[in-house]
Amino acid sequence: MSADLAVGQFGSAAGDALGASVLVLGMLSGDGSLKYISQAFMPDEFDGKPLRTSEEVRGALMTMMDRRLQSVAGALNAKLACFYGCESSSRIYRMVLGGQVLASRYPYLPEQFLVAVNIGEVEAVTSTDPISALVGFPVKWKTQQGNSASVRMFDKPALLTRGALEIARDSNGFVSPVGWRSMDHTTIGTQIIATLYASPHLIWGAQRGLPNRIFYNGHAYGFISNGRPEFVNKRLSVPLLPVTGPALDTKR
Repeated sequence: MSADLAVGQFGSAAGDALGASVLVLGMLSGDGSLKYISQAFMPDEFDGKPLRTSEEVRGALMTMMDRRLQSVAGALNAKLACFYGCESSSRIYRMVLGGQVLASRYPYLPEQFLVAVNIGEVEAVTSTDPISALVGFPVKWKTQQGNSASVRMFDKPALLTRGALEIARDSNGFVSPVGWRSMDHTTIGTQIIATLYASPHLIWGAQRGLPNRIFYNGHAYGFISNGRPEFVNKRLSVPLLPVTGPALDTKR
C-alpha cells in the first residue's frame, strides 16, 4: 500500500454497510467531542454457548479480540504475547514483527509495538433498540455508547520517556502505556485496525488524521463532522491483511 488511504467519492447508493456505519457512528459520537469511538454488538451465544450475563459477554469479546490479534500476527509473520492484564478485559500485548519481507510493504515499520485492548461495560439490548436492524443480525448485548471496544497501538516511547514501562488506567479502567506514541494512523496501523474491525460485531472510528475515519465490517469510510448533512463523505480503500479464521467473519 503506497499510502495510508486511497480516497474516492461515493453517492447515495453506497450500500447497507455504509448505512449501518453512518447510523451507528451517529449514535456513538454524540456532540463530536470523542477523539476515538468504538462499540461491540453480540448475539445471544458465542462459540455455541449461551451468553447469559454481561461478564460472559465481556469474556467472549476478549476471546474474539485475542483471536483476531493472533490472526493479524500470523498474517504479518509476527510474534504476539499478552503481558499485562491477561485475565482481564483491559490488556496490553506486545507484537514483534517479522522483518525484511514487511519492510518492502510499509514506509514505516517498527520492530515491535504495544497493543492495548479494552472492553467496557456491557448492557442487554431492549426490544425497542434499532441496533439489530442497523447491523443486520439479532443483537442481544452491546457495549455502552462511546469508546467501549477499543484497540490502540503504540510504537515506541517518546524521547523524554525513560525507565520501566508504566501503565496508566483511566476512569473507565482502560489501560495504556504512559508516554508511548500512537501508531493507529500509520500505514501498517491503519491496515491492522481495518482488519481487526472487519466484522458486523465491531465498529471503530477516530476523529484525527485526514480524513477522520470509520472501520466497520470490512469497509472504511471518511467523515468530516457529525453535525453536517455530508457527515460521511468518502469511501476509503484500505486493503485487509490476508488473515484466515475468525478475523474474516464479515457480512457479505
